[in-house]
Amino acid sequence: MPDCFLMEAALKEKFSEKLSRVSGNIRTVEMNNPHNRFGCGLLYWSNKAESLHDAALILGCEHNRLHFDAFALLAGFSLEVLIKGIIVGLDEKVPHIHDLIRLSEAAGFKSSDDEKAVLRACTIYTTWYSRYPIASKVSKTLEGLGILEKEYPSSGTLKEVLNKEYASRRIVSVNNYQSLYDFYNQRFFDVYRATIESAI
Repeated sequence: MPDCFLMEAALKEKFSEKLSRVSGNIRTVEMNNPHNRFGCGLLYWSNKAESLHDAALILGCEHNRLHFDAFALLAGFSLEVLIKGIIVGLDEKVPHIHDLIRLSEAAGFKSSDDEKAVLRACTIYTTWYSRYPIASKVSKTLEGLGILEKEYPSSGTLKEVLNKEYASRRIVSVNNYQSLYDFYNQRFFDVYRATIESAI
């Protein structure tokens, strides 16, 4: 069977099915091999995600819009690390991508449209918007700006704009980010508890 069919089948497999496949498996971590230790040891993924999460929350405090790009960058990175850690724990090859929607699907999750909007925006922030003035291609810049501008309110008084932002389920905010982080963190520990790590 060609690889593309295997990949498509893997993407259609639900998280619960993937979890039951690895439940009770023993995962070996080579402690004398730093690449294997940090890459296969699940708690290293969790610790890195938690560190990024804590920094994001500090920068994203409610009325602090000055550091929003840094908050969104770290928020997106923490979600990426958690999802990739889940994939490692499911004993699957981690895709070399940063697209949070595709990573979430690779881990077996089906996201709502609102969740996809936040994941899509976080991907834009992490891949270029929070890091560079433009994306690597004109088309990516225009597409990314179109997505971000569509989700964020741009008219009304400052108070009205802020109220719309805080109420929206489709933009990157501390509340929406925290909700996603909590979900992926719980699934991460579902995987961690279902498998046994053995240090060699």
